[in-house]
Amino acid sequence: DIDPDNFEAKKLLERLNDPDWYSPALTPKHLESVRAVEKALKTAQGYIDIGDYDNAEMEYFKVLNEDRYNSGARRGLEGVEQERLNYYETARNHTRSEFMRRVAQGWELPVPVSVTGAGLPSEFKADTSTDRIAEIENKLKTIIIPSVEFVQTPLRDAIDFLRLRAQELDTNPDVTKRGVDIILNTGNSLGGVAAPAAGAAPAPGGAALGFDGAAAGPPAGGGGFGGGVDQTPITLQLSNVPLVEALRYTLALANLKYKVEPNAVVVLPLSTPDQELYTNVYVVPPNFLVSDGGGGGGGAAAGPVDPFAAPGNAGAATPQVRKTARDVLESYGIVFGQGASATFNPQTSQLIVRQTQDQMELVEAVIESIRGGGQKQIFITSKFIEIGEEVGKELGFDWLLGPFNIGSAPKIFGGGGTTGNTGAIDNSNFSFVQPGAAAPVGTNPLTAGLRSGFNAIDGNSIDSLISEAAGNVQGGNAVAPAIFGIAGVFTDPQFQVMIRALNQHKGVDLMSAPSVLARSGQRAKIEVIREFIYPTEYDPPEIPNQIGGGISVGGGAGGGATSGFPVTPATPAAFETRNTGITLEVDPVIGGDNFTIDLNLA
Repeated sequence: DIDPDNFEAKKLLERLNDPDWYSPALTPKHLESVRAVEKALKTAQGYIDIGDYDNAEMEYFKVLNEDRYNSGARRGLEGVEQERLNYYETARNHTRSEFMRRVAQGWELPVPVSVTGAGLPSEFKADTSTDRIAEIENKLKTIIIPSVEFVQTPLRDAIDFLRLRAQELDTNPDVTKRGVDIILNTGNSLGGVAAPAAGAAPAPGGAALGFDGAAAGPPAGGGGFGGGVDQTPITLQLSNVPLVEALRYTLALANLKYKVEPNAVVVLPLSTPDQELYTNVYVVPPNFLVSDGGGGGGGAAAGPVDPFAAPGNAGAATPQVRKTARDVLESYGIVFGQGASATFNPQTSQLIVRQTQDQMELVEAVIESIRGGGQKQIFITSKFIEIGEEVGKELGFDWLLGPFNIGSAPKIFGGGGTTGNTGAIDNSNFSFVQPGAAAPVGTNPLTAGLRSGFNAIDGNSIDSLISEAAGNVQGGNAVAPAIFGIAGVFTDPQFQVMIRALNQHKGVDLMSAPSVLARSGQRAKIEVIREFIYPTEYDPPEIPNQIGGGISVGGGAGGGATSGFPVTPATPAAFETRNTGITLEVDPVIGGDNFTIDLNLA
């Protein structure tokens, strides 16, 4: 419309309609497909560059859906598979290395666990609030005082003596943490406690004892010395006694008790209630809630439940209510005061107890008894190692010697010997062979009686039988290989010597590690065996009663014919199986400490 006579525009229109210039198949849809294919190829190459081979494969498949004959996509898929192949080759090497490591790891010998080492499992797990208390209690039990001698010694001086001796005898590397602080509470609550009679002897048989045999003075109201409790005279003589016992005996003579707190040991009167609560967490067996201490004493055992009894009948069993952790502990005599509690978590088998210190000690004793009463299993692993080693070393000379004159007389000759029962001489065993004759230079052997190669080494009989049954005949009469040879070809006489050497070293290490799970006191059996089945009874051979016709063989081409008759050989009728190998019977018994195991092997 702007320039109707424009030559270039007319020329372009003519070319658009000319198939030689523009293909009719070049449609907008085709151009869109080309752009999609180019984009997918570039995207696929980007995925390959970042190692995302799965998405790269999907992009190449998109290309082939648009252009099924696109060779670039096929080459890209080939590259993806090659990258995957490289990965799987590496994965195969990794898997092989891991299994080789497992085989080598099987040869590792277990390291014994030290009975006094840190590897022993702890019986109780407490929270951090009781760690310091446990440390002080351990010091009270482990510090041994060689000699304690009090004669009318005031209580305060006696306690100071024990405190100083504990500091001297404590072996803690940290000097600032040595010893045990003992605090004497001399408040008003102690003022009215009278001292025992001076020199009071312990009651015979422990009738009037305060703490574990220490004599307790009578709580007379007037008091014999008129002073405070810290001035109570103590008369006591002990030797090689733990600090906890020395403290207990000393306080018993003054009608006192002690309480271990996180930072010190506090001396209190006997009448002081212990109301401070502590929280401990214990790991108990999963069947903790079904444990029963047998408390209550008077009730008769419940009879069996009658499944056919009507509800409310006298003979029907009363439905049992599931016990709580507190009920179980109370059945063992644990007293729960105000604020005390016990909770059992069945998912983690943890018992959370909040109790006073004295009741907490009883809880630990109950849990320890429940731990020891549970059914235990023992995992037994045995390792059988069979080591076989074959060493073959050989160095010898093989001589051949031809005929020769003896002396100057032409009628006397000498020469080598014969092969004997070793078989004919094999030319391949010698380096020099006469060109015209099928015999080695020297011909006659001097050392045919010497054994060499497989004739000198006896293989394992069972291995040889298995090898022959598999069609592998080893060696035969093969001699050891020769490493050097010398021959006199044009000499009189001819001779040849071969140096034969053999150095073989073969080792087979076979290990099997079977395992079995057994209960204490029950026999377990471990077998590493091979079953051999052999016949024990045979049916006798059968010969036909009438022999007629028979079987004819041969007779053709002028040859003579032979006849025969069928015979049924003896056939096995009964078999017996015997186990050959190793059978190990183990009787495990768990010791009273739940750590040692007594094994009776047979």
